[in-house]
Amino acid sequence: MQRTFRDRAFVLRAYKLGEADRILVMLGEKSGQFRVVAKGIRRTSSKFGARLQSFNLVDVQFYRGRSELATLTQAETISAYSVDIAQSYGSFTNAKLIVEAAQRITEGQELPSPEQFALLHGALHAMASGTKPPALVAASYLLRLATIEGWQPTLDRCAQCDTQGWYSHFSATSGGSVCDDCASADALRVEPGALRLMDMLLRADWQSALAQESEHWGEALDVSGAWVQWQLEQRLRALPFASIVD
Repeated sequence: MQRTFRDRAFVLRAYKLGEADRILVMLGEKSGQFRVVAKGIRRTSSKFGARLQSFNLVDVQFYRGRSELATLTQAETISAYSVDIAQSYGSFTNAKLIVEAAQRITEGQELPSPEQFALLHGALHAMASGTKPPALVAASYLLRLATIEGWQPTLDRCAQCDTQGWYSHFSATSGGSVCDDCASADALRVEPGALRLMDMLLRADWQSALAQESEHWGEALDVSGAWVQWQLEQRLRALPFASIVD
């Protein structure tokens, strides 16, 4: 039985263990989500410390024994996205939201999802490059993450009566945008411009999205986050802290 594995993986989260170790939650291209113990990583002499920061893409080797936790044996940096992301408050807070959503969506999945891995890679690369507003990168990521899982929201028509148009309500329980006649008590008030922006982000139409008014950025991110939270049945703790600042 194979017990030593090698994979490209992102660091999603870290927990302290004992005085010098950490448990790392990672998303592997071939392994899916897994947890490893990085021994001695919190010591100043550790060669792994800088490589295994959140957001980084690393080439890792790990060993699975009888314990549920694997043991990290080697790590080499492929892309140190953490360095550039940490330079901007908006990039950092939105990247935290992205990796939290990635952790939630892949938690407990028995098989890896190459699509989710590729989507996360693209989002963190865009965040580190600084070529697009962080809030829009995060909103696009959340919408496309949901779509991969089969949860694409209805945005350009009423999710209840199917009447086409850009409406001013959004209801997660109804499946997306709803007209005034179909809006239930739980429906959120939303500017039609924010829904149009979400539609562009969902389709990765960046040319059109970047031409939209920045006043819709925060609302598009909040509604996208609310949609994913409802589908996950879990709160995204980083969502209230995500910033629309470039």
